[in-house]
Amino acid sequence: MKKILLIVIIILLVLLLLPIYNKHNISYEKISNNYDIYKLKGKTNNNVDIFNSSKNDVIAPGSTGIYHFNVQNNTKDLLEYNLSFKEDNKYNINIKYRIKLNDKPITNDWSYLKDIKLKKNKLDSYKYDLYELEWKWFDSNNDSNIEEDSFYKLNIITESNGVKKK
Repeated sequence: MKKILLIVIIILLVLLLLPIYNKHNISYEKISNNYDIYKLKGKTNNNVDIFNSSKNDVIAPGSTGIYHFNVQNNTKDLLEYNLSFKEDNKYNINIKYRIKLNDKPITNDWSYLKDIKLKKNKLDSYKYDLYELEWKWFDSNNDSNIEEDSFYKLNIITESNGVKKK
């Protein structure tokens, strides 16, 4: 009897919560728990931890990882958005990146973030773009000067504007 009651409660909870997760009819099949979500609302500045994707406990020269995120348009309007990056890298850690947008490479070669430009991307209503930001710490002459407790911060900045429909 307790098992049946528990099953009924679980089914009711799923039925009650389902509309909340899909209230905008957005397709979530490709979004896994590994993706951070950035909703387009004017200008946003998101501090991200790209290193939790590393397989190592210690980040050092030669370390690599991938950070996944998506940008969502949760409005009824077509939006145009810019995506930029800001680093706090006072130790000049030699980290370079490659980035993909919806599984298509934007950069093929390893690049510094200042060289990656993502401007005037259009996003239809209730849709999302999937990004994959791959990083690698390349060896450099200043690696021995980097202290054990040093830090590296990365912010992802989104700016969006509505686009007039014709």
